Amino acid sequence: MNNQQKGSAILWIIIVIILILVFAGGYFYLAQKKTPQSQVTTFDDSDMRVSEPTIPQAENSALDLASMTTVSISTSSALQLVNSAAQKPYFYCDLQSANQQTTCNLSSARTIANLAVAQSDVLYKQGNTDAALAGVFNVLDLGQKVENNSDALITYLVGVAVKKSALTEIEKIVQSDKLTSSEKITYNQRLSQDTDDVTGLQNSFKFEYQQTIPAINEISTGNYDPSTGLDKQLFDAYEKAKTSYTWNPVETQQMIYTAFKTYVQDSALACGTPALPIQKIDATTLPTSVENYEGKIFYAIGTPSLGNVRTTTVCALLPLYQTIESTL
Repeated sequence: MNNQQKGSAILWIIIVIILILVFAGGYFYLAQKKTPQSQVTTFDDSDMRVSEPTIPQAENSALDLASMTTVSISTSSALQLVNSAAQKPYFYCDLQSANQQTTCNLSSARTIANLAVAQSDVLYKQGNTDAALAGVFNVLDLGQKVENNSDALITYLVGVAVKKSALTEIEKIVQSDKLTSSEKITYNQRLSQDTDDVTGLQNSFKFEYQQTIPAINEISTGNYDPSTGLDKQLFDAYEKAKTSYTWNPVETQQMIYTAFKTYVQDSALACGTPALPIQKIDATTLPTSVENYEGKIFYAIGTPSLGNVRTTTVCALLPLYQTIESTL
């Protein structure tokens, strides 16, 4: 074979190799863009994971309150219910679990707590300060348990509302009644057991983050599962969009992870500190040509603005704690 033939053969080999690489690269691109991905989380998000607690039914006061209806409850029986619930170490509504062991009525629980506070106020006005404070501190304890075992932000907010109702009544009693030094020490100790509002809020954010993962997996695999809570029409819209726009589930999950981790960090900041910012995307002005367009739309629609939650929860209760502590 002469030099010209050898050069021609080498050139053809190079052309063939280039064509193979181009074809392989194009196939890989299309596979990444069009092929559903079943596994989303390929980064370490263990710091945003919270395991669902296993709580024996006999230790869960949520079961007791869930079985009651507010129509049949008087203020006196509500206080008895709360005092009984205080003997159990947990209040847990597994709102996010696919296998719920209990149907919790958070609205009913909040109403029962408010009625119990009202009954404590009656007892105080009748001169029975000990029974009044014992009852209202049990309401405070109930609110703390609701916060501590929240697997959804709405549950945590109910816990905060219950605590605020109790703290307002406690503040009124301790400011108007002359307690002995021994009583002040006792009630101060009880108060100190129920002042952590940050941990429950952080866990709520983590649970809320975890709930986005099944929905993203659904969109990636194309397999609709009604148990995840994703609206069927919304799922169909995302499925249809995948044929026209880019979808990167890992990047989408990372964006949501970063937002909720920011909320977790923000919840521990001192009151008065400005809220930490998160990435904001305007779905109405987002160019369709942007990378991971569908994922960014999912983020814009599915990531709520929660930067003010610390102000309306942790920081709303703090002045009540401070007033009561200064009085005691």
